[in-house]
Amino acid sequence: EEGMFVGNSGGCAVQGLIQMKNELKEDDVVVVIFHDSGSRYIGKIFNDDWMKERGFLDKNDQTALDIVKSKNSESIISVSKEDKISDVISLLSTHNISQVPVMNAGSIVGSISEKDIFKLVLSNPENKNNTIESIVKPAFPEVEANATIEELSKLMDKENSAITVKLPGGFGIITRQDIIESLAK
Repeated sequence: EEGMFVGNSGGCAVQGLIQMKNELKEDDVVVVIFHDSGSRYIGKIFNDDWMKERGFLDKNDQTALDIVKSKNSESIISVSKEDKISDVISLLSTHNISQVPVMNAGSIVGSISEKDIFKLVLSNPENKNNTIESIVKPAFPEVEANATIEELSKLMDKENSAITVKLPGGFGIITRQDIIESLAK
């Protein structure tokens, strides 16, 4: 019920208690003392890389290509700088997505997200009749098809809500939700 940041010996004490649970009665009172904090173990047991190197955590070997292939989408949805904001709002709503790449002559030239549209339309509802050109953001970061989930997750931040994956003859898009779904499998 409660997360406690304790050292590994604290975890051993709890495991010992769990192993003894059948010997305890409902009225028994048990006191477990955690004598150190987890802060001393940041570089070890609370460091996923350290744990993976020693075989305590599974290394997830999925690649960007695996994630793109596992998605159920047939084609990439995109917009152009000349599209009206109202049309992009409709597109995002129809496909239940929150961001799209902006294309020009077959190349990705930027990105647009519902967050950018929200700010613009909230400031003046008449803005929905304008094109998206004034609110186009830089293109999503681009990775090779063999990029790992760890590499992908490092690129996801406040500014980047999606990643472009270079594929033979085209590209794919990976979102935070796509990564979460791939890890849950």
